[in-house]
Amino acid sequence: MNFPKSFLETLRSRISLSNLIGERVTWDEKKSRSGQGDFWAPCPFHDEKTASFHVDTTKGFYYCFGCHVKGDCFTFLKDYENLSFVETVTRLSHMAGLQLPKSNKKLAENEKKKLLHYEVMSIASDFFIEQLDSNNATNCIKYIQSRGISQFSLKQFGIGFAPKANNSLYNYLKNKGFSTDLVLESGLCMQTESNQEPFDRFRNRLMFPITDERGRTIAFGGRSLDANVNAKYLNSPDTLLFSKGKIVYNYFNARTRRPKGSPLLLVEGYMDVVSLSQAGFTNVVAPLGTALTE
Repeated sequence: MNFPKSFLETLRSRISLSNLIGERVTWDEKKSRSGQGDFWAPCPFHDEKTASFHVDTTKGFYYCFGCHVKGDCFTFLKDYENLSFVETVTRLSHMAGLQLPKSNKKLAENEKKKLLHYEVMSIASDFFIEQLDSNNATNCIKYIQSRGISQFSLKQFGIGFAPKANNSLYNYLKNKGFSTDLVLESGLCMQTESNQEPFDRFRNRLMFPITDERGRTIAFGGRSLDANVNAKYLNSPDTLLFSKGKIVYNYFNARTRRPKGSPLLLVEGYMDVVSLSQAGFTNVVAPLGTALTE
C-alpha cells in the first residue's frame, strides 16, 4: 500500500524519535546531550553493554556503530516490533494523532477486518478459559495438576480448555453475532467440502493462546487430552493475523518481563515455556512447530 510522500513526511515530523526509542532503551546519561537532541544507548537490536546506538533527533535518524543498523521512526518501529510497513504507519499515525489518508480505502477496510478478527480471537480465548470451570473439564483439570501448572500460570498464560463437542465454540461465536465466514477465516472452525455445518478445529484440548508483539491473541495451540489422537499438538492455520513462521510463543511476555540485558531463551514447546516461567525464567519463548532458521 502506497502512502502519499507528503503524508509520510508530515508523520515523520510529528514523531519524536527520542521518545519513540526512549520507551524501549535506557539512555546513557554520560554520553547523551538531550538539549542538543543527541542520545546514546546500548543497541536494542543486538546484545551489548556499551552505548554504541546513536539517535539524532534533529535529523530524525539513528545509527548503531556496533551492528550498523540505521533508519528513521518507520524503520525502527517496523524492525523492533516486527510489523509490516502498513502496520507501522498505522501505529505511528495513532501516536501522532493523524488520520490515515482517506484515499487508502482498501487499507481502511483491511484494518477494520483485522479488528473483527482480533475481537473473535479475544472472545474465543475467554470461552476456553470459562470452559475450565465446566463439568466437562474434569480430565483437563487432572492433566493440569499432573503437569504441575499453577493457578497463577493458568491466568498468566490465559490457558483454557476446548470441549469435546463438535461445535461448542462455533455455536458460541454465532450467538455472539459473528458471521460464519468470519469464524471460518479466523481458523477457529472448519467446514467439509460438502458444506455441512462448521465444526470446531480444537476439541478436547488444553488451549494455549498465541499472542502478537502487543499481547493480542492472534491464534491458538492445543494439546490433545486424548492419547489416541494422532496430532498431539495442533496450531491454528495461517490467517489474516497469524503466520506461524514469523511468531514465537510467549514473545510479548518474555520481552516485557525479562531481566534487563538478558537474552531470550528458545525452548521446544508450550509446556517448556510454562514450566520454566514457574521456575523463575521470564525470558523464554518457543517456536510453533516450524523449523529453526536464521
